[in-house]
Amino acid sequence: TSVGYGDIFPVRWEEYLLCTMLMLLGGVCWAYVIGAGCSVISGMNPTEVLFEQRMDTLNAMAEEQRFSHPLRYKLREFVRESRHHQDFERSKELMQLYSPSVKASIATEMTRSWADLVYP
Repeated sequence: TSVGYGDIFPVRWEEYLLCTMLMLLGGVCWAYVIGAGCSVISGMNPTEVLFEQRMDTLNAMAEEQRFSHPLRYKLREFVRESRHHQDFERSKELMQLYSPSVKASIATEMTRSWADLVYP
């Protein structure tokens, strides 16, 4: 355990209070470390975070407006399907930043897997 093996234990009420406070402090510190780690991991993919925020906003709006369940389903499907289009549009915007030679290198790399199947 993170507290000890029991070979040293409190005897007086002041010691019990100190031990309790230290255990609570240790638990809070451990929770903070785990929370910070989860926060870093969850923020590693900004595209996924943006999609989840949009879906959360849609769900909140549907709940507030009391949309029917079939309509909620259609809206969620639309957001899911439009995700790929939005990813493509972001890629196009990013490609505009590069020089023609870099764009050619990227296009070659992106098409290499299927081009190798056609022209082995």
